[in-house]
Amino acid sequence: MGFNLGSYAYAISCENVVEVIPLIEFRPLPGAPEYVTGIFDYRGSIVPTIDLKMLSMKTPCSQTFGTRIIVIDYPSWDGNKRRIGIAAENVTTTFTAGENDFENSGVDLKNAPYLGKIVRHDGELVQLISVENLIAPEVQELIFAKR
Repeated sequence: MGFNLGSYAYAISCENVVEVIPLIEFRPLPGAPEYVTGIFDYRGSIVPTIDLKMLSMKTPCSQTFGTRIIVIDYPSWDGNKRRIGIAAENVTTTFTAGENDFENSGVDLKNAPYLGKIVRHDGELVQLISVENLIAPEVQELIFAKR
């Protein structure tokens, strides 16, 4: 599933995607990291949401028609899954690429382990977001906490 963060193209594997929904208003979580935009009610479940542009570029997603919430099943450290929302811009495309189509970027970004391999698609470079590495361990503790 393809989307943008600013003027750059990214993608996540559709295998974890549950649904893509319009941008909605979130209930804020005071004290959470700035990229955790808040929570919302998704079909009877409370779902935390991450602003992917805020996480990676330190600026929030634009509030435009193409900005969407990608609801995913996030694999937690304890083997369970938790639904989370990912806010991203221009969530309008899907495309098919095989594992062999992706190349390493040549840069090891230790502060951004969620940034994965690169594929060429429609004349641009698209970077894969590794869902498994998206949330820092200390934030996982917040999201997966049982209270």
